[in-house]
Amino acid sequence: VVKLLDYQSKWAELEQDNNPFSLVVMAHLKLQETKDNVNERYQWKRKLVRMLYERGYSKENILELFRFLDWLLILPEDLEEKLSYEIEEYERSELMPYVTNIERHLERRLIQKGLELGKQEGRQEGRQEGRQEGRQEGERFLVIRLLKKRLGELEVILVEKLNTLTIEQLERLGESLLDFQTKADLEQWLANNND
Repeated sequence: VVKLLDYQSKWAELEQDNNPFSLVVMAHLKLQETKDNVNERYQWKRKLVRMLYERGYSKENILELFRFLDWLLILPEDLEEKLSYEIEEYERSELMPYVTNIERHLERRLIQKGLELGKQEGRQEGRQEGRQEGRQEGERFLVIRLLKKRLGELEVILVEKLNTLTIEQLERLGESLLDFQTKADLEQWLANNND
């Protein structure tokens, strides 16, 4: 039985071996070794990604191994962005033929993160709007109820006018309705506060 840790003592051989499996083993070893040090993990992930290019693998192998390294050696977002930038710079400086594929992969990842952030912001905005609408409906319901208690049943046309009021207008009406004696007072208030 061979364990991955057995390869730790054969690191130099792994670095010289062009077999893609050697890179997978090195990534696993560095995962264990850097579990408490993200900066060191960043350095090793960077080095292993460079090895992908230097070993002359096919386009498909580079992409598959890159996805594996990216999945295995997880970094905080800031270091991940730094690494993406360095990879792009390395590809440009070496005139790598795989630039578009790796960039597409990175773009997809960035787009996915952007979509997730957008969804999250959308949910927050939706909750805020929902709370605002709920607050407005609650305020409207309370004002109409108090008006009915103070003035009796309200004509449909008055209720329709009340339904068009903003939350600020409803709050002002809520304060003013204590002074109303008749429906004419309500009608006068609505005429004066139609802004």
